[in-house]
Amino acid sequence: MPIFGGRARPGAGNRRGGAPKKSSRADRSRPPDALRKDQKHAVHPVNRMRRGRSERGLRAVPTDGVPVLPFRARVSPRKRREGAAGAGATFKDLRKRPENWTTALARGSSRAIRPSRARVRPLRGALRRSRTDGNRGNRVALPRSPGDVNPDEKTGKKGRDMRNRSMRLAALAFVGLLAAAGAFAATTTGTLIGIVSDADGSALPGVTVTVTSPALQGTRTATTTAAGEYNIPLLPPGNYRADYDLASFEKVVRTDLVISLDQTTKVNVTLALARVAESVEVSGERVVIDPTSTNTQLNLKEDHLKYATVGLANRSYQNVVLEAPGVANQAGAGGNPSVFGSNLGQNSFLIDGLNTTDPVTHTFTSNFTFDSIQEIAIQTSGFEAEYGKAIGGIINVITKSGGNDFHGNLDARYTSEKLTEQGRKKRDFPPGTDVLRYDKDRQDFRNLSPDATLGGPIVRDRVWFFGSVERPDFQVQRPDLFGFEPGRRDFKGWTIFGKITASPAPSHTLALKFNSETADITHAEDSSFFSPEAGYDQSQDLRIYNGSYDAVLTPKWLANFQVGYLENKLDAKPASGDLDTTGSIDQVTGISTVNYTNIQTSKRPRFQVLGSTSYFADFLGSHVFKAGTDLEWTKFSSVNNVTGTPIDPSFCSTAFGQPAGATCGAINEPADGANFLYLVYTDVPEQTFKGRGMAFYGQDEWRPRPNVTAKLGVRYDQANFYLPGDEKVKTFARFQPRVGVAWDLFNDSGTILKANAGEFMEDNALTLPNFLSRQGSVLSAFLWSNSRQMYRFIGSFGGPSGNTLDPALRPTYSQVVSGGVSQRIFRNTSLDVSGIYRRNKHMFEDTCADDDCTHYWITNTPHGLDVLKSDYRALLLKVESRPTNSMSWILSYTMSKSRGSVEYTQNTGTDFDIFPEHFVNRYGYLSDDARHVVKLDGYVRLPWDLFVGTTAYWDSGLAYSVTRPASDAGYGVEFLEARGSRRLPHYYRWDAQLQKDFPIGPVRLGLIGAVFNILNTEIPIQRDGNVGDGGTVDDPTNPSFNFSTAWQRPRSYELGFRVEF
Repeated sequence: MPIFGGRARPGAGNRRGGAPKKSSRADRSRPPDALRKDQKHAVHPVNRMRRGRSERGLRAVPTDGVPVLPFRARVSPRKRREGAAGAGATFKDLRKRPENWTTALARGSSRAIRPSRARVRPLRGALRRSRTDGNRGNRVALPRSPGDVNPDEKTGKKGRDMRNRSMRLAALAFVGLLAAAGAFAATTTGTLIGIVSDADGSALPGVTVTVTSPALQGTRTATTTAAGEYNIPLLPPGNYRADYDLASFEKVVRTDLVISLDQTTKVNVTLALARVAESVEVSGERVVIDPTSTNTQLNLKEDHLKYATVGLANRSYQNVVLEAPGVANQAGAGGNPSVFGSNLGQNSFLIDGLNTTDPVTHTFTSNFTFDSIQEIAIQTSGFEAEYGKAIGGIINVITKSGGNDFHGNLDARYTSEKLTEQGRKKRDFPPGTDVLRYDKDRQDFRNLSPDATLGGPIVRDRVWFFGSVERPDFQVQRPDLFGFEPGRRDFKGWTIFGKITASPAPSHTLALKFNSETADITHAEDSSFFSPEAGYDQSQDLRIYNGSYDAVLTPKWLANFQVGYLENKLDAKPASGDLDTTGSIDQVTGISTVNYTNIQTSKRPRFQVLGSTSYFADFLGSHVFKAGTDLEWTKFSSVNNVTGTPIDPSFCSTAFGQPAGATCGAINEPADGANFLYLVYTDVPEQTFKGRGMAFYGQDEWRPRPNVTAKLGVRYDQANFYLPGDEKVKTFARFQPRVGVAWDLFNDSGTILKANAGEFMEDNALTLPNFLSRQGSVLSAFLWSNSRQMYRFIGSFGGPSGNTLDPALRPTYSQVVSGGVSQRIFRNTSLDVSGIYRRNKHMFEDTCADDDCTHYWITNTPHGLDVLKSDYRALLLKVESRPTNSMSWILSYTMSKSRGSVEYTQNTGTDFDIFPEHFVNRYGYLSDDARHVVKLDGYVRLPWDLFVGTTAYWDSGLAYSVTRPASDAGYGVEFLEARGSRRLPHYYRWDAQLQKDFPIGPVRLGLIGAVFNILNTEIPIQRDGNVGDGGTVDDPTNPSFNFSTAWQRPRSYELGFRVEF
């Protein structure tokens, strides 16, 4: 059965072909809500049986006088080469080509036919909030022999209990120590540092530095040390004013100082002897270069998010992170970025420092309201020891916090097929066709998503509030292709966010946050292949509770503690509400009728506690010592069953391979309307898998000189996985050293050389214990006999799979080395040049555990070979400019190579299962690889209250592969050339948005218009790389091989308005 994936996004488009989503290439020919995260595809239900195997051979059953041999385990390719088996077809082959049933039955093959390695799954990609779901169905394990026991299971129960008790006590003691001593959790603030000197350059001790900001409750002060240095941490991101005051010296005021999330702003000040009572006011830099940073990071601030983000489809934190150099969106990624060649399931998503990553798919969960975001930090490499559980990127979203003045906004955007131009170019295949690449007359969609925010004081400088509400409303109607009008997909939801920020004492901050996202999606199948009565409805409910406490206990000691709980629920059921009527999926046409064939429920909570302590010390320079912990508990509970009622109650009995006392669902699978197959599935009760993680880290941020920073850190991660009944099946653990150096050449934050090296462990997801699940649906298959006018039993498949883990299995981690220079090229403009090298170690994937492939295991070395690889190298250039308060630009160029042997599969894909078919040519260029990429995003404020935002993108062509069905293996594909051996054409796109504001007293009314694909190009963005069954590159059997199958959408428009006060 499929595992639930990520949350559905309401109208997620894509930049390449749907609504303008940055650099997405997935399903570009569909309307803006194409490839949503709940997208399900109509596939043959045999895909449910990938892991299934028969406990016993099927009984021989005569059918129309032709004997059928028992089904046994498929003979491996090696044994076939040795002549141990005769010719025959796999069950999946027969399912794909019904005529093969007659051939196989008449042939009386000496080789037993068995189900291919298809999972027992009613459908694929079900119930997910991310657009792609690498989860591969629930798999259950038979009781294992002693030799298969994992190392964790070899310890006796008493020993395990004692060890677990010791670990729990140690963790509790550590947490208690942090609570007493003060904590500093995942960063949600920034820091202001600097040196104060006199006109001769001598350090001035005792200078009082006072900072204020609309983002800060009250004031913060610091006093310079004997070396003239000051340090003010825990400042919420925003614009600040700093006052520098010392008796007998002129007071200096610095305004418009920018404090950025998870960065340090350095401001050096010179005080002159006072001649008269006066002060000197100087405006700060709008582009801040952090002289202590050793990582690669991009920060996007509120004004940039508001004016430079073009269109409704891009108003999400998942889309704007694609502005960072080296970040790409793979086909079908659904808003989950690929960072420096990592796959879409290797990132961590934080909201106000709390981990909101899906514990099952390791993708994002929240569709957070865009206007509630204060700032976004995208760390792409070299992150410090406090960050982990990812080898891709760290995306940290910081929410707004009210203020001493009331403020708010109302924003609404609208688009539909009526605002899209008709395509002009014709498709490439078949040659001579008159079919347009994009036919507006066949599109029917509407997207609307209003939101409102309100913030202000409850008690000035003491208690603030902020709240937002959003109502996404997205509809799409698929065309009538088969004589019926499909059900209309209608996504309606509510997103509600609330936050209270209080200052119970000077330099203390308490924040309480709540986020709720609910949605009901009718006809979530969103496909012309489903009749209205065969559709399904989906509901999703996400709630996040988050509390944090920050405090500056002493000038040298910081405190923070954070606790959060994420509750994530997904459900799907037939749109008819009927669970008893048996649905039908035609084997020839692929059309689903009568009823929907699946019902699913899923719960995936995460509870997290974070804390650490930071202490400032002065010896051998200055030090910031930081130590902390990150504890979390995750869970995955799901039910995934087939609807319907067997046509004959006896079909759900031991006589036909079903467990005693089982209840069953059923699916009717005719062939072009005529009776053909009838499938009966066991109902499986709810299963619950658990994970428990703990991390401890320590770091010393050492400045031996004021302009040199060395960050020396180490992080220890441990991830434990449990089957139902709290049986531990695996523990991943690793120490990860990290070191970084930054050298501010002239001690003015103008030229900084930096380098970083470290290891980063992937914590994996709850699909790992699910792979070992000890329950599984049994499929009883029946074939229609025309002569006897009845269904005849042909076999049972599935049930416990016997899957195991390699006892030597080790966690995947990444080794990253980076270096570069940050240079202020002129006022408020900076240039960053970075070189990156990353390689993944100890990757793992499932593979056949024996020659006959009767069961599978997960290992680092499939077939004993070191074939699992991933590496990335790149040269990055980024120019960030804010020449005025009314302008912001980010321009980047990336030259890179992204190579590997496997994409996102949740470690259970078809790659590297059977040797050699699934091994040859697997290593090459991954789907995110474009050798050259240029991005431009920004806005400018013109006279007459006009704001122009724009985004432009160009790449030199993404990689695609040449494959064919792996007929010898019975499933999967063979790579005829090295992965990614071919390239799509160069791709480019230009979008723009114009906003005209009308001041009306304290209110500003803005009218918004957006244009996507201004140049109105229809560039091919996908090609068919499949040569066909039995085909070759020179002699393909697939007539559409190497023809384009998807294209960039023509020019389209969007209208909206915005009210602010």
